[in-house]
Amino acid sequence: MRRGICTSIILLIVALAFAGAGDAPVSTTSTAQNEETQVSLMAGLNIKVMPAFYWGTLGFEAEYPVTQKISIGLNFAGNLGRADGKNANFKIKPEAYLEPGYNIDLVGKYYFKGEAPEGLYATLNFSYNTKLYFDGNTRPFTLHNRWKELAGLRVPNDLVKPKPFNSGLGIGYQLVIIPKHIIANMMLAAQGQIDNNNDFFISIYLVPSIGYVF
Repeated sequence: MRRGICTSIILLIVALAFAGAGDAPVSTTSTAQNEETQVSLMAGLNIKVMPAFYWGTLGFEAEYPVTQKISIGLNFAGNLGRADGKNANFKIKPEAYLEPGYNIDLVGKYYFKGEAPEGLYATLNFSYNTKLYFDGNTRPFTLHNRWKELAGLRVPNDLVKPKPFNSGLGIGYQLVIIPKHIIANMMLAAQGQIDNNNDFFISIYLVPSIGYVF
């Protein structure tokens, strides 16, 4: 009986060994396919930085192509240091802000040649903003178009604060400088906003950024 049990155990071990050997190539292939799938899912994802040090601001952009022509993204920009310049981790001019804060953008892009995230594109954004600069605008790299006229002189006084929610349209060009490494972007946009007096105004601004593309 013991001999029969030993024989059965040996046969079971041999059978498992052959089964494992037969499954090994499938497992290797499956692993390679999973790795390829992960790489393809990451393709085109890019994370960029928008340096606006003159305005005491630093921004970050994350973009992911969902098709060859369309991408979605999330942008964030905040102030560096305190608005009054005291104990700031980055020295800024005292007049840089009327009110410090941040802005968050939900962004969609349409690439005309269908080579996202590279090439000429049109963009639409929806934004939430709590930041206000000394000239009455809410973004860096903006034309000074909100100065108040007072006795023929341009002064940044008595500006009405904009409401936080706004949206905008733009056009830009994005270039992959080094494949799977460096990507650069330049965008020109117009942001439609309403202030607390319910007056509509448009801000025209640039967005330069550079970062890493997967």
